[in-house]
Amino acid sequence: MKINSDSIDEVLRTAVKERIPAVSAAVVAHDKNIYEGHFGYSDLSKNSLVDEKSLFRIASMTKAITSACIFQLIDKNLLNLDTQLKEYFPEIADRKVIEGFDENGEAILKDVTNDITIGHLITHTSGFAYEIWNANIAKLVEKGDLVSAFSTSDEFLKAPLIFEPGTSWEYGIGIDWLGVLIEKISECSLQDYMKKNIFEPLEMDDTSYDLSEEEHHRVVNVYGRNGSDYQEMPFSIPKQSAFTLVEETLSRVWIITPNS
Repeated sequence: MKINSDSIDEVLRTAVKERIPAVSAAVVAHDKNIYEGHFGYSDLSKNSLVDEKSLFRIASMTKAITSACIFQLIDKNLLNLDTQLKEYFPEIADRKVIEGFDENGEAILKDVTNDITIGHLITHTSGFAYEIWNANIAKLVEKGDLVSAFSTSDEFLKAPLIFEPGTSWEYGIGIDWLGVLIEKISECSLQDYMKKNIFEPLEMDDTSYDLSEEEHHRVVNVYGRNGSDYQEMPFSIPKQSAFTLVEETLSRVWIITPNS
């Protein structure tokens, strides 16, 4: 497959010039990386350029890697999509659905009928949600009754559901629950499991959770717009979020996943 690399370069250069501080992009076809380009700045204050060794916070793209780990456990017959989460975490059976708040500002909660399954968690039909997209969960965080999903704590996993499992769809923290389930079954940290079963077999040497001092200097800053200027944003890394190179994520994880 042939592509016009110059045309892609021009599109990315224009994007950096007009609306974003940096971009790393790759094109994968027929199990091969056929294009890779890096433009813009990893640190605007230092005029540090993005290059092939720049590390990006991949945030929720980590969910795909966690999901691949779950399917490895399914392939080993340790789980299936109908496995109930309460088999490993009995306390989840008492989780309730939040319907709103009463006149005193207290959460209105109702009992749940359906059990949460692995299938619900992996398809975002479990009832778990993020505070940035659900007003009830946001209010719990605002009141201090719930830790933010964007903290480095697992306490957010105590969040109530926003609907009966299996009855609707909401992008949420279900994959985070799969992360702690992987730790429970494998008896090791999610980071160590991924390193042994994903990163090392695929030779993803620059993908990890825990960065060395040298690697921290390679991380691309997060910026937001302040009028026509960019402002560096404080960005805490959720516990189950990795750093990686664009080439490693695209040409190794995404290629291998359909055949795993």
